[in-house]
Amino acid sequence: MTEVKRWWIAAFLSLGLVPFTVGPANSQEQLLIGTWGGQYEAGQQKVFFKPFEQLSKIAVQAEPHGGNLFKLIAKQISNQHRWDVLDLDQANLEKACETGFLSRLDQATLAPGIGGLSPEEDFLPGGIHECGFAHSVWSKIFAVKLSSFIETPPPKSIPELFDSENYPGGRGFFKTPEGLMELALLADGLVGSQVYEVLATKEGQQRALTKLGSIRKEIIWLKSSQQGLDLLQEGKIKVTQGFHNEMLPAASNQENGIALLWDQQLLAMSYWAVVAASSNHEKALEFIGFATSPGATASQASFLGYGPSRVSAQSLVREDLRPYMPTHGDHLDHAFVIDFSWWDREGRAAKSAFWTWYRLGIK
Repeated sequence: MTEVKRWWIAAFLSLGLVPFTVGPANSQEQLLIGTWGGQYEAGQQKVFFKPFEQLSKIAVQAEPHGGNLFKLIAKQISNQHRWDVLDLDQANLEKACETGFLSRLDQATLAPGIGGLSPEEDFLPGGIHECGFAHSVWSKIFAVKLSSFIETPPPKSIPELFDSENYPGGRGFFKTPEGLMELALLADGLVGSQVYEVLATKEGQQRALTKLGSIRKEIIWLKSSQQGLDLLQEGKIKVTQGFHNEMLPAASNQENGIALLWDQQLLAMSYWAVVAASSNHEKALEFIGFATSPGATASQASFLGYGPSRVSAQSLVREDLRPYMPTHGDHLDHAFVIDFSWWDREGRAAKSAFWTWYRLGIK
């Protein structure tokens, strides 16, 4: 890709002018991109794949990869899928990088931020990895039904959320230790930098579970964000956990009377990576340069509800959506970045402790 073409695309995207019409692509040039399927993939088609096809004349074929790294690698080795680019979470990115399955990436691939910000200045912390560049930010947050709180105000912090004496009523939680045990420790007075060091100990695990146990009678275990929202609207619980993008439609409709609790939102990123064995390495880098530019990362807010991974892209997000983005400045100030790699490497004991605690509480 020529420097002139690279900078033209970067400038085009920095203005938020992402085209959504499909142009013809050269069938001899094609990228196979592994992603997550469903509505997520449908949104990516509008935000990343089709605009890139039009600008580059390189066809994109998207295939769901299921998120299982071992199966993903097996498909590559057996020639079932010859992946070029992969959409990965933090834990799988780091594992695949360590095994040599992914290419090390040069930051020269990245477009500058708006106003000439360097990528190092523009990407959120953790957004630049040696084997991948972040394209979106998502989080787990809580929503409250304002009309359910008449005698007392709704909780506005995680410590208040764990205080059922002063803030009574049902809470909807996802049934998973990842994230929940961190929140319990934060509610018990830890600061973010202390959480994983404490959680790695038996005493820390017990501390988290004791804090969870203090509101156990109030907990309703959820399988989805929608289940929590339904229970919230029915008045069966007062607070519910959910993915922020799935909460966004209900919260942004003022008639619903739902407010989001952003304190200690559990923040995470998704990354683009290039498979080391790809025969289309340069085209893959061209795609990643496009799909991590400020305009592209901002555009996904409208179609996927995710926050952009770049600071300068915040100003390009639709104005009505900005207050609901996990990357809004006020929300980032009170975020907790969940470390899925820690859970993958060191979290076995904490997981075991959580599930033992959970089973003991089943009636």
